[in-house]
Amino acid sequence: MITRFIESLGSSVFEIISYLGEISFIILGSIRHIFSQALRRKKIIFEQMEKIGIDSFPLVGIIAAFTGMVMVMETAVTLKKFGGESFVGGIVSVSMVRELGPIIVALIVAGRVGASVAAEIGSMKITEQIDALEVLGVNPLSYLVTPRLL
Repeated sequence: MITRFIESLGSSVFEIISYLGEISFIILGSIRHIFSQALRRKKIIFEQMEKIGIDSFPLVGIIAAFTGMVMVMETAVTLKKFGGESFVGGIVSVSMVRELGPIIVALIVAGRVGASVAAEIGSMKITEQIDALEVLGVNPLSYLVTPRLL
């Protein structure tokens, strides 16, 4: 009984350490490729910048507009009780620009880009495109991961 417990505990610890080692290997390899080979792949890097940044604008704009509308409605109802309807625009604009806007943009872009990259690399792994890159002598870290980190 105690032997099984210790064995399962050791197995769990080994799996966690192994997983952390794999993640560390990917991160350190990607950082190394950023400084050594990133300039060779400018086209891929700019494609990823466009995909991550510019293509996110419509979604961010729509969600920000609806968030602003909700903020206006909630602020107007609250300020109407105190006779401060004329301050709604200023309060909402300051709160959106200083506080809520950057957080909403970060969450939307992180969610959209994270899902997109995970789906793209997962699809490439299932269809064995990553193995094909390795057979061709292309390092998958420098070709797939590094441009997305930059």
